[in-house]
Amino acid sequence: MMRRIALALAALSVAGCAAADGQSSGAASFVYAIKQAGRSLLEPPGERKTIISDVKPARYEVSTLAVGEEKDLARQRGEALGFVSSPALDRYLDRIRARVAAASGVSDIPGRVVVLANPAFAAYSTPDGNIYVAMGWLPYLQSEDEMAAIIAHELSHVVLTHHSADLLSGFQQRAQSIQELGMSAKMAVANRPPSRDEQRALQGSQLLTVVSEKMIMPAWNRRQEAEADLLGVDLLVRAEYSPVAMVTMLEKYQAWEKQTKEADEAFQARAGEVMKKDVAEGVKMTLNRLLENLSASHPETGRRLSDVASYLDRHYGELALPEPQTTAWSEMRLVPEVREVTRNYDLAFSARKLLERGKPSDAHAYARDAARGRTATDAYPNWILAKSATAVGRNSDAVAALERAIKANEPVREVYDEMIFVNEQQGNVTAALAWTDKASATFGEAARWRPAKIRLLRKSGRLAEATALTLTCTVETPEWRRLCQEANQTPAGAAAR
Repeated sequence: MMRRIALALAALSVAGCAAADGQSSGAASFVYAIKQAGRSLLEPPGERKTIISDVKPARYEVSTLAVGEEKDLARQRGEALGFVSSPALDRYLDRIRARVAAASGVSDIPGRVVVLANPAFAAYSTPDGNIYVAMGWLPYLQSEDEMAAIIAHELSHVVLTHHSADLLSGFQQRAQSIQELGMSAKMAVANRPPSRDEQRALQGSQLLTVVSEKMIMPAWNRRQEAEADLLGVDLLVRAEYSPVAMVTMLEKYQAWEKQTKEADEAFQARAGEVMKKDVAEGVKMTLNRLLENLSASHPETGRRLSDVASYLDRHYGELALPEPQTTAWSEMRLVPEVREVTRNYDLAFSARKLLERGKPSDAHAYARDAARGRTATDAYPNWILAKSATAVGRNSDAVAALERAIKANEPVREVYDEMIFVNEQQGNVTAALAWTDKASATFGEAARWRPAKIRLLRKSGRLAEATALTLTCTVETPEWRRLCQEANQTPAGAAAR
């Protein structure tokens, strides 16, 4: 590992020189920051002292990547599979978060806990301090301490300002986008191919991206996950939860990983069959599956378990540990509102699986039960009901369910994608364009719908607007650059008169 990191840093130095030749001082700053990160990767966390010993009691400083709590929530609605509305559960989880946050010694940490309509064992946090926990965890956790372990891990990312890594990565991507745009403009004006120096500068920028994204950033992210596990243990101890819950939570995650691996193999076979009949549907199935699995940057779970166990033994081996709080968790699960919401979403998840397995009648029966009672107007159950109703030929029921999903307080992205797709397929480009604007406004001006809007603008003959939006996409959201640029190659339609 040390040799690989050294080689990567050497490559970054070369790339930094190449970027400097292209007068990109920002890229050089990025290289310096990555070198500093690379050095820290060589020092295992938690060896000599606890992670929390380096956390100074102070008022939380909001990340420069924060967009505001409400805007962050809106954007994450567009990235996830929707939020689950259960006031009783939300209050309970926020109480756990407050207890864990107080243990950190850092005051005024923003954010809240949100439950995702997702059957996976997923969780993540954002620079705004919001913590997102997938509903898939709920039936399998056995104590409040295990939920506290998930929240403590994600809150640790916030306390340790781990999201700053996204700032460095985003800065480097923007620098490359601007450099490419500048070169393209020069070549267009001078009507000539790029010079050797320009090619060298661009190659350096591209090398910087490849090395940082493929080697340095993943290694950095894995270290951050390890630090979050260990600080999470510290926070559990200080909050008087059982720190062993971090181990039992990870054991459940490891079991889910194994089960998911086996299920994924079967899913890929089904998706392949669907793609033979309907490419668009097959692609959507695959993308939705990816949304359920948000752990690509995590280290191997067996290693995480070993590291946490060693850390507990090293720093808390002599401590009398409290027993897990199973009663409070069981009582919360039995609250009528929570029980009904949990049951209905479980039915909706099952209906979706049945649809994927080619059993639309069974899926429709499950989906109808899912969209009743406290979840009768929720977006996710109604979205699944609409899909299953369409599959069994009940089109009027599908339309009604889709309308309820659109009007839901907690919308899901897929409903808007469906409306864009259907209108575009029917040749109603103007309506499809309007839906891209509705989606963007609903989900915090997220960039996700820019490629679709660019494509539809070109189909409408509005080429100047499409080009301007492509430029904005390339500079502001380089992670969407390729898709935006590809969309701007869509054959142009006739301009509206």
